[in-house]
This record gives sequence, C-alpha cells and structure tokens, in this order.
Amino acid sequence: MFYRDWRVLWPWLVCGFLGAACLYPLVQKNDTAMILYIVLMQAYAMTPVTNLVHTDRLSGWKQYIALIPGGRQRYAAEKFLLMLLFFPVLMAGEFAGVQLWIQSIGGGFLPIYYMPYKELACVFYFGMTALQLPVRLLFFNSFSVYWEILTWALALPTVLWLRSNHIFAWYAARQQGNTPAPEEISSLDYIRFFQLDWKGAALAAVCLFLLTAAVTIWLAGYTRGRGLFEKGQLSAGSVGQFFRTNGKQLAAICGITAVLWTGLWILDSHMPERSFHIYSKPSWRGGDSYLITNLLPDEVKEKYWYEEFTYEGAYTAYDREAEIAGVTAGWFLIRDGEWFLWEMETDTRKPVSLPEDERISEVQLLDSPEPEVIALWRYDEPDVPGGASGFFSIRENRMITDFIYGSWGDDLIDGMIAAEDADGSWVLIDPATGEITGTLPGRP
Repeated sequence: MFYRDWRVLWPWLVCGFLGAACLYPLVQKNDTAMILYIVLMQAYAMTPVTNLVHTDRLSGWKQYIALIPGGRQRYAAEKFLLMLLFFPVLMAGEFAGVQLWIQSIGGGFLPIYYMPYKELACVFYFGMTALQLPVRLLFFNSFSVYWEILTWALALPTVLWLRSNHIFAWYAARQQGNTPAPEEISSLDYIRFFQLDWKGAALAAVCLFLLTAAVTIWLAGYTRGRGLFEKGQLSAGSVGQFFRTNGKQLAAICGITAVLWTGLWILDSHMPERSFHIYSKPSWRGGDSYLITNLLPDEVKEKYWYEEFTYEGAYTAYDREAEIAGVTAGWFLIRDGEWFLWEMETDTRKPVSLPEDERISEVQLLDSPEPEVIALWRYDEPDVPGGASGFFSIRENRMITDFIYGSWGDDLIDGMIAAEDADGSWVLIDPATGEITGTLPGRP
C-alpha cells in the first residue's frame, strides 16, 4: 500500500522541499507572509493525501482493501504515516531556505534553532491534521469537504488575528477617540503573540495527533461503504469529477484565504512596526548630539539619569527592518523601505538613491553643516571577512568613489572627507568629485 502511494507522492515531496526552500527568502521580511508560509504547508501536505483517499473511493479500492484482514485499519494507519512523512521534508525545505537567505546576505551557516515560527508550524500542522484527516477517512466525501472549509475558516483567521491583534487593538482605541501615540502603542492591552506558550501548544498538538490517529485506526475497522455514513453520489468518476462536484466549496476556500491575506496584508502595511524616539543634549563640540532609541522618555530618564536629554519627537517606521543611519544639521538619514533624508520639524523628506547592493552592511551620514556625504561599508565577497568603504555624494546624488577605502572620519574636515587609503595612509577627498585633495598625518 505504501509503495503504491509512494509512486504518487514522491514528486509532491520533492516539489514541497524545493518550494519551501525557494519561497523562504521571499517571505521572511514580512511577518504576515511568513506565518501564512508556515501554516499553508499543512494544506500542501493534505492535498495529495486527500486526492488519494478520494481516488480510492471512486475506484472501489477501499472496498478491495477491506477484504484483507485488518485492511481498513492498515489503510487509515498508512495515511497518517504519509502525513508524518511530509512534515520533516517540508521543515527540511524551510531549513534549506534559511541557509539560502543567510548566504545571500553574506552570513554563515545557522543552526536549526534559528528557524522562526517552528513551534507554530508544529502546532498548525499536527493540530489541523488531527482535525481533518480522521473526518476525511471516516466520513463521506461531501461532509469532509465542508468540514475542511469550516476548520480552515476558523483556524487561519485565528492564527492571523493572534499575530496581528495589536492592529485591531490600535483601531479599537482609535474608534473610541483615544488614538495612541507611537510611543504608547506598546502599552495597549492585547495578546502578545511571541509570549504565548508555543512549545507547550506544539506538544499538545502532537499528542492530539497521536490520539486521533489511534482512535481513527480503531474506528476504521467498523466503517462500511465509503464511510461511516453511506452516500451514493460518488459511485463513479475521476479526479476531474471531484473538482466539478466540489468546485463551489474549493472556490470558497480560495476566496476566504485571498480575502484574509489581502486584508491583513493591507492592515500590516499601514500599521507602525516600530518607533524611533529621538532625544538631544548639548555636545561638547557645540551644537547638539542625539540619542535614537526605542525607550520612552521615563525609561531614558531612569537609564541615563546623569545626562540632560531632551525629548525631541519620534519617527514611526512601517518597515520592521527600518534604521536611522545618522543625523546632521537636523536631517536624519532613514531607511524605511527606501532611503531618504528626513527633517523632523517640517516632516520634509528627500529621497536618496543609494546603490542597492546586499553586500553593503553599514551606512553612515557624515557630520557636516549640511547633509553632504554618506559613507558605505561593503563586503567584497560573502565568504571573505573584511571589505572596503566608498562614499556617496548627496549633492551629486551618486557614488563619487569606488569601494577602495578603509575607515573614515565621522566628520568632514574643512569640507573634505577623511578616509584611510589602501596603503594605510589617511587622505582628504573632495565630496563633489571624489578626487584626493590632500593627506593627513594620521587618523583624525
């Protein structure tokens, strides 16, 4: 029986592994997409097993296997075994995807405990299988289709709501006329997704899977006909007949999934992912120096009690990987999806066309009377430690040097960039042309 099904399933296993590996780098930057990627693995594994059971009903193979002693129970046990087989293959595909992603950004090998949402994957995979597979094996086809629609209609929105319930809490507060400021979002009353006991839930899901498998295998010996409830609508046909008979139900599943995905993705893209709180204090060199942190004013006052920080405001980012790469003359260099200069007082934004290169690991806006130069550090090769720096002119809106320099000075010196040359000496570089205009006796 297993050999017969293996000839059908091995292409699904190969495609599942490759698909999980190739999709991971594309979805890992968005939490909603990442969760959908994880939970829909169960749907992928369930599809071929469902088709096998349906085809067996149409061909009468289930009646044939019933003639063998214990055949019905062996049949049910083998289908649970197939679902067990899919899980490590799909998780291995995700693990390969993690390595593809980390290699693409110049990192090294990551162990398995760096895989995100692995506990959620276990909860959803074994929990949903425990709910769906017994009904698929024991009940007639039409009822099992409606049952799968119901379980997906309840389970998928629940998981997405748990991940995004801070969005709904924020909208609920706004509807009550109490819109929270960016620094107050963390104080809203909602369930923290990452604080839930996912390890305990994963263990419970595995136990439920084993329990339902045992009960299903036992009950399978008492089924007759096509299931616990005889129904004659599937006396003959094919896989095509299955889709013609259940087209509306399948369309409903696809529609529910598409609407939920679209709606939650829109909400996710319009909700703040993080806030940068900006504080200033007088600098010993004159002017102000800045502290950019996620700490609230009371927390900064408690942690830096010996400093005289003044709260200036906050920047709310919609990209969870946003960063502020420096400030000069009241302008902040920010990456929030795209790079731009931001003036806090007027909320003015000026786009900056920095080169798109995944090897660039450090970006810094150099201090000057007006924003003029951005220094970039780039790894030459992903597997080779070290790299080199180059400089981008804001005025010219282009790179003015290649990546051939070492360290750089944080400030412009007499309007010139201070950088370490290839031979270890320090030189002055024109911020408009990139030409070397002089030398320095040492590191500034």
